Amino acid sequence: MQVYPTEGLLPPACCFDPKWHDLARQLVYDHTPRYIGHVSQLPEGGTYALAQDGEGGRLVLTREYDRIRCFDVRCRHQGAVLVDPSVTPDYTSSPEFGPEESLSKDPTSGKKKCLVCPIHQWTYHLDGTLRGAPNFDLDRLPEDRKRLHEVPIRIWNGMIFSNVRRNTALPWENEVAGYDHADLFDLSEYFQGGETVHEYGCSMHIFNKVYFDDRHVPLGHKTSFGAVMDLSVLRFVEGAHFNVQEVGFVMKPTTRLCPEYQAWHEWVKRLSQGEQPKFGALWTFFYPNFMIEWYPWTVVVSIMEPVAVDRSVNRCYFFYPNTLRDMVALGELSQAELDAFIRTQQAAYGRTAVEDEDFVMRIAKGLRISYERGEEFVGVPHPVEEKGIFSYDRYFAEVEQVYRQQGLP
Repeated sequence: MQVYPTEGLLPPACCFDPKWHDLARQLVYDHTPRYIGHVSQLPEGGTYALAQDGEGGRLVLTREYDRIRCFDVRCRHQGAVLVDPSVTPDYTSSPEFGPEESLSKDPTSGKKKCLVCPIHQWTYHLDGTLRGAPNFDLDRLPEDRKRLHEVPIRIWNGMIFSNVRRNTALPWENEVAGYDHADLFDLSEYFQGGETVHEYGCSMHIFNKVYFDDRHVPLGHKTSFGAVMDLSVLRFVEGAHFNVQEVGFVMKPTTRLCPEYQAWHEWVKRLSQGEQPKFGALWTFFYPNFMIEWYPWTVVVSIMEPVAVDRSVNRCYFFYPNTLRDMVALGELSQAELDAFIRTQQAAYGRTAVEDEDFVMRIAKGLRISYERGEEFVGVPHPVEEKGIFSYDRYFAEVEQVYRQQGLP
């Protein structure tokens, strides 16, 4: 009898050894496209938006006419940031200032004809060129100070990515085009309706083990996620730079649902007018840490940031089809009802995240024991229902090989 395969799986060191993490950053993460925003943030010419880069607002997106650009947010004079959404001091309590002189944070997006440094009034067109610098002769400035530093970007299906080469496709772009449901990843006609940030006290590799574990869905989410997802039709599609887990939607759950999922399930049936949705979910992973999760009437874009070997941050952005706004305009749905659906959907998604965190941390605690004992424990993933774990670990094979060659640990 053939035993279940475990060859090629990453050892516990990938989750706990800082040297492994540093190698992965050097060989993989630093060369990975970064999701930084969506075209809906810049709906027309004369708009800007602070990039959603997860690094404290280092980049700013602008749209002049029909072209979207990305710039380093720092002024070329003294390096001050041009857009700062962080909370600034409130001086209204001081007798030296009147209420009208209180300071406030910059909006993260909006309409602007130009970007102006609030300190010395250096002013930039939305194409990055310097428009004016009080008391300076522009002709005498070094050429590299006459425009903001532009960062190459790639716009794919309405999503904006940095850390790319100019005029070069994303690693997965051509490959995904051959997937038979690739149209469901096109978010050009979607709007963003919310975002969440969730921090985990462990390596992102442990989180991803749970992400690729379809087996736990009906067992670990019995009254929520698992009760409305049909894994009997599970299909796994694998590429060199991405994979997809397709599951069906359960129209008539046989288990009593928790309140969050009961409400979401009713909304999906209502918006679908009682028809069977094409899928319950498409969980799509683009190596090494970018995800697009398609659900009926919702798409969640998420990025798992490997902050440290023992810390990861999951940034989630919720998108909804413009069809829903069209329904409001036609009177088929009220704005209050649309808002209620969005709240309900995000509450259900949040319920799943809380449940998954428990599973993630249980695995983290167990693997740490193995690591501290020097054990090469890798588990026994199911070859069908946990197939994604094998694909994910193979992607990091080069890191593991270099780690071993360097005699680590």
